[in-house]
Amino acid sequence: MSATRAISSMYGRISAAPRAQFNPTASGRTWRTAFQNASGVWPDSVRPDASVMVPDTITDASGRTLSGQTPEAFWNAVRHVRPLAVGLNCALGAALMRPYIEEIARVADTFVSCYPNAGLPNPMSDTGYDETPAQTSRLIQDFAQSGFVNIVGGCCGTTPAHIRAIAEAVKSLPPRQVPTEETAEAAA
Repeated sequence: MSATRAISSMYGRISAAPRAQFNPTASGRTWRTAFQNASGVWPDSVRPDASVMVPDTITDASGRTLSGQTPEAFWNAVRHVRPLAVGLNCALGAALMRPYIEEIARVADTFVSCYPNAGLPNPMSDTGYDETPAQTSRLIQDFAQSGFVNIVGGCCGTTPAHIRAIAEAVKSLPPRQVPTEETAEAAA
């Protein structure tokens, strides 16, 4: 079977599956189920080793995901999948996300993604979020300068202007150097 046919088959099976089964933030059990199901749809001869990007959400200042894990515990729970990227999105703005994306960057031996909200939700704001494109892009630029990220973007409250500002802020910066598995384990 060609890789193209395998991918088409995989997406067809995933789109036909129950939605909650593939919601990585619903609970730890559902994202584990998604990994088990996704790993079963690739024929062994064409399944790429790094076919999955795995973001999670830090819900509040406790520093825990929706399933109660620390960022390092989240990485340890998903690393067996050998994802293309692991990272954080949503819930927090970039300012509050910094220590958690730093923790993932310290331990993960794969690409790190970061898609923060435009700050915390604020129903009194015109857009529902307070951070301007300049604020969000400055914070994400700091992540890139600190060597924490490979893939960046925006989640809730970000606009095309936010994404343009983020792209401009990081375009001349080098991506995070992905450590070897041994180096990442030593840092953990």
